Amino acid sequence: MFTHLHVHTEFSILDGEGRIKNLVAKAKACGQTALAITDHGYMHGVIPFFNECVKNGIKPILGVELYTTEDITIKSSENRHAGHIVLLAKNNTGYKNLMKLSSIAATDGMYYRPRVDLNLLQKYHEGIVCLSACIKGDVPHLLLKGDKEEAYALAQKYRDIFGDDYYIELQYHGLPEQKVVLPKLIVMAKTLGIPMVATNDVHYVDKEDAFAQRTLMVMNMKTTINDESAVGYGNPDQWYLKTEEEMNTVFGSIAPEAIANTMVIADKCNVILEHGKYHLPKFPLPEGFASNSVYFRALCNAGLKKRYMEDADSHRAQMEYEINVIESMGFIDYFLIVSDIITYAKTHNIPIGPGRGSSAGSIVAYCMGITDIDPCRFGLVFERFLNPERITMPDVDIDVAPEGREEVIAHIADVYGADHIARIVTYSELAAKGSVRDVGKAICADRTLVTNISKHIPSSANITLRELLEKDQSLLKMYNENAEAKQLLDVCMRDEGLIRHTSTQAAGIVISPEPVSEYVPVQRDKNSHVITQFDMAALEEAGMLKVDLLGLKTLSVLDKAEREVNATHPEVKGALKLSKLKLAAAPVYEMLSKGQTSGVFQLESVGMRDTLKKLQPTCIEDLTAIISLYRPGPMDSIPKFIENKKSGHVDYLIPELEPILKDTYGIIVYQEQVMAIVRTVAGYSFGRADLVRRAMSKKKHDVMEREKDIFINGSVRDDGTVEVEGCVRRGIPAEIGEQLWAEMADFASYAFNRAHAACYAVMAYRTAFMRCYYTKEFFSALLTNAIDDAKSKMVGYITDANAMGIKILPPDINSSEVEFSVEGDNIRYGLLAIKDTGTNVLSEIVDERKKHGLYSDFQDLVERNINAVNSKTLEALIKSGSLDSFAHSREEMLAVLPAVVKEASKARKKLNEQQLELNASFFAGMEADDSQKVHLSEFEYPTVEPLSMFEKLKMEQQATGMFISGHPLDEFAEEISRKTNYDIAKILGSEGTEPLADDTTVRVAGVITGVRKIMTRKKQQMAFLTLEDKICSIDVTVFPKAYESRGDRLQEGEVVVVYGKMNDGKLIANDIIFLAKN
Repeated sequence: MFTHLHVHTEFSILDGEGRIKNLVAKAKACGQTALAITDHGYMHGVIPFFNECVKNGIKPILGVELYTTEDITIKSSENRHAGHIVLLAKNNTGYKNLMKLSSIAATDGMYYRPRVDLNLLQKYHEGIVCLSACIKGDVPHLLLKGDKEEAYALAQKYRDIFGDDYYIELQYHGLPEQKVVLPKLIVMAKTLGIPMVATNDVHYVDKEDAFAQRTLMVMNMKTTINDESAVGYGNPDQWYLKTEEEMNTVFGSIAPEAIANTMVIADKCNVILEHGKYHLPKFPLPEGFASNSVYFRALCNAGLKKRYMEDADSHRAQMEYEINVIESMGFIDYFLIVSDIITYAKTHNIPIGPGRGSSAGSIVAYCMGITDIDPCRFGLVFERFLNPERITMPDVDIDVAPEGREEVIAHIADVYGADHIARIVTYSELAAKGSVRDVGKAICADRTLVTNISKHIPSSANITLRELLEKDQSLLKMYNENAEAKQLLDVCMRDEGLIRHTSTQAAGIVISPEPVSEYVPVQRDKNSHVITQFDMAALEEAGMLKVDLLGLKTLSVLDKAEREVNATHPEVKGALKLSKLKLAAAPVYEMLSKGQTSGVFQLESVGMRDTLKKLQPTCIEDLTAIISLYRPGPMDSIPKFIENKKSGHVDYLIPELEPILKDTYGIIVYQEQVMAIVRTVAGYSFGRADLVRRAMSKKKHDVMEREKDIFINGSVRDDGTVEVEGCVRRGIPAEIGEQLWAEMADFASYAFNRAHAACYAVMAYRTAFMRCYYTKEFFSALLTNAIDDAKSKMVGYITDANAMGIKILPPDINSSEVEFSVEGDNIRYGLLAIKDTGTNVLSEIVDERKKHGLYSDFQDLVERNINAVNSKTLEALIKSGSLDSFAHSREEMLAVLPAVVKEASKARKKLNEQQLELNASFFAGMEADDSQKVHLSEFEYPTVEPLSMFEKLKMEQQATGMFISGHPLDEFAEEISRKTNYDIAKILGSEGTEPLADDTTVRVAGVITGVRKIMTRKKQQMAFLTLEDKICSIDVTVFPKAYESRGDRLQEGEVVVVYGKMNDGKLIANDIIFLAKN
C-alpha cells in the first residue's frame, strides 16, 4: 500500500490546483486509505480537508510544508533564502505543536515567507513526523551544492530532534537536479541509518491538470506561460496524485522501503479533531458576585425593570425561560462578554447599532443592552436565535461606528489579553470575469479575445463560466469554433473558484481562554494584525467564540447629527435620544411615501423609492416588511403585498394563518412566520420548527420531504405517543396541508430573518426621522460621511439638499470647519473634503482661527500656521476657492506660492533652531514668546492673466472632485433636456439601476474634462475623452471616423452632446455636437 504524504491543495495559494474534494475522491478511487495535506506555509485548509477525508473513509494526515532558516530573528537580504521542510502531526499533541510552529513562522518568523529554525523545531517537535522535503529542502539543497559534510551534519541534527520520526524524502519528476541528488540522498539515508520515504509533491489531481497548474504559478509570479525560467518544472506534468503502481514504477527498484514507509508514517499519524467542543473564555467576574451565573441574572433582572418598568412582571416568564436555555447550553459567559463590549462602547461615546441578526429575538439580549429592539414589540422569536434542540454557538453581530471600532477591539485585548484575540482570515476567489482576465494574461491569449469573452460575463451576476456556457449560445459558439477561446475557457473553468489571495474579514474577532494559537494557527495580515489561518466556517467547527464588529458609517452620521441638534437647538435642551424614538411619527412616513429617501438607511435606491411611493408606508412594520421583500425572489410578492395593504382585504387559506400573517397582509415574508405556521398548524415544537426553517432556507430536499409528511400527517414515537400532531390530527384536511406546505417551501428559501429586518427598519426610521425633522444637521453629517465615497454620492446629496432649499456654501478658510457644518439655514462646505489636505493640518488651521481671530490675508494664514501648512495644502485651498475671501485672486496666490513655500521653509527651520536653543537653556520646557513668532517679508504678487470661469471651475474640480461655484452645464439646461435621452448616472447604473446594455444608443451631455489624442497604426487620429455631468463621469472613445469631423474642437471645457453606443461600460462616439456659449 502507498500513501501520499506531500500534497498541496487549493490552499497552497496560486501553487496548488488540486481541490480538496477532488484529491480525496482520486485517492479513494485509487484504493488509498490515507492522505496528507501539506500546504505551503499555512494550515488554511486543514479543517475542510479533515472533514472531506472522514466523509469518504480516508484517514486524514494533517501537516504543513514550512520554510526554514538559520535564525528567524534575522531579517535581511543575506538571510532571505529559505529551505523547505514537511511536518506531519502524529497525534493531538503534534497537531498543537504544528499550529504553534505555523503560527510563529507566520508572525515572528515572517520574512517574505513564514519561517522556522532549528531552535523552534527543537522546542515544538513532540508528536511530529519530519520529512526532508523536495530539492529545495535544506539537506537536498546542500547535497546539490556539493556540501556533503554540511548536509550530513544537518541531517543528523534533524535526526537528533525528531529521532525515528525523521525521514529522508525521495522525489523524482525527471528534473536534472533530482537525477543528481536522488542517489546522494539514498546513500546518505543508508549511511546515517535514517529511514527514507517516497512522495510525489502533489500539486494537482490528474496529469491533464498540469497546464492549469502552470497557469496558476505564473499568475503568482506575475509573469506569463512563455517565461520558461519562471515555471520551474523541468517535467511539468508529473506533479499529480499518482497511483501506487505509478509510484512503484519510480521507486520500487531503487528504494522499495521508501514506498513501504509511507504506510508506516500513515499508521503513526492519528489526529482526532473534536467538533462541537467550545473554547469560551471566562468573563472576569466583578467584585461582589459569587459567580458569573449570579452576575448574569442580576444584569437580566436589572435590565428587565429598566426596559419594561411597570410591565416587567408580564415579561419575566419569557426572560426566565431564555436564561435557563442559555445557562443549560453553557453560554452565560458569551452573553456577559458581548454585553461588556457593548457597554464599553456606549459608556465611551462610541455609537452602536440597535442590533443585527437573530439576536434581536432575545429578551435577555434586550434587557442586557446587547440590542435595543424590543422582541415583544416586533413579535420576534428567541428560538430563531438559540434553538434548545440544536446546540450551536450564539452569533451576535454588533454594528459600530467605524472610527470607534479599533478602540473597541483594544478594549477586548485589554480585558482578555492581546494574544487571546485575533481577527479572521477570508479568501478572495478567482471569479468568472477575473479568471478570464488573469488567465488570459498568464497564457498570452489575444487581448481582443479576452475582452470579447469578458463582455459575455455579467459584472454583478453570481454565475460560473460553466453555467454561462449553458445559457449564452453566442459564447458557446465561440467556445466550439475558436480553438484559442476553448483553451482559455477550459483553463478558466478549471481555475475559477480557486483562492486568489487572503485578506482580513471585515468584522470578525475571535476571543479564546488561552492564546489563540493554542486552538487555531494564526498569521499576520498586511497591517500586522494577528489573524486566524482558519476562516469563519472552520473556526465555528473548531469551537471558537466569534464576535462580529461591523463598521457602519450610518451610525457616524446619526451620532454627528444628534450631537449637533442637542448642542444647537435650545428647544431640544440636549434631550434628543434616537434610541428612545417611538417609531410612529406620521411626517416621517409621509416623507418616505413621497420617495424622499436620500441618505435614509436601506431605502435610498431608485427602485426602493418607487416601491415606497406605491406602498405608502404608515408604520414600522411596513418598513420591516419592505426591507425584507426588496430582494431578488421575494420582490415578486411586492405588488400583492401592496394590493392587500391598500384593499384591506386578505383571503387566508385557513383562519389559523391570520394572526401570523396579518402584519404582512397575508404574505409570507419572514422565516419566523414559517416557524409560527408549522407550530400553530401542525403542533411543532419551537426547536423542530427551526429545523424546518433551516431545511427550507438551505433547500435540504431530503429533510423537507420527510418533514412534509410529518407536517401533514404527524409523527409517532416508538412508544406510540404522538411526537408531532400534524395537520390532519388538528382537523385540517391533507390537501390544505399540502397546499400550505408548497407555499411555505416556495417562499422559505427567500424568506428574511424578521429580527434582522426589524433592526434595519429601526435604523431606517432613525435616519428618516433626522432627515425629516433636522434636515440641515442630517445632511451636514451625511456629506461629511460621504467625503471618502464616490464623488457622485456627495454630488447627489448636495443636489437633494439644494432641492430642499438648503444651500451648500462654498469652502471658506474663515467660515468652514474641518467637516461640513450647519451655518444658519445652510450648510458650509467642510475643508476636509478638499483633496491633498488632512485632518491634523486642517484642525490646526481652524483651531488657530478660533483662538486668535479670522485670517486677514494669505500671508497671515501662512505666518500663523507656519508649522502646519505645506505646498500641497496651500495649493489645494487656493484652487478650491477656500481663500477667495482674501483680497488677492486665486491666480495671484498660485503665482506667489513657490516663493512663499520656500520662505516659509526657511522660517520654519529658523523657528525650530530657536526652540532647540531654548530647550538647551535655563528656560527649557518653555515655548518661544510672541516676539519669536514668524513674520515673513511681505508677499509680492506678480501681475498675471485672469483665469476664465471654466479654468476656475476646473481648479475646483481638481481640488474637490466637483464644480463648486457653478457648473458649465448650467446655461445649457433647456437645450440639454431636448437633445439627450440619458444622464451619465443612468448609463452607468450609479442610481441603483442596472448599467445600460452594450449597443444601447445614447445621447448624453457633459463637459469635457479630459482629452487624450493618439495616432493609430494606420496613421489616423482618434481620442479618448472624459465626459462629466453634474453627478458622474464616463469614458468616451472617439474613433477615427467620428474624429475626422470633430477632432480639432475636442478640448477641455467644451460642453457637448455625445451621440453613440455603449460598449463594456464605455461610450463609443458616433457624433459629437458642441453647444455654443452665450
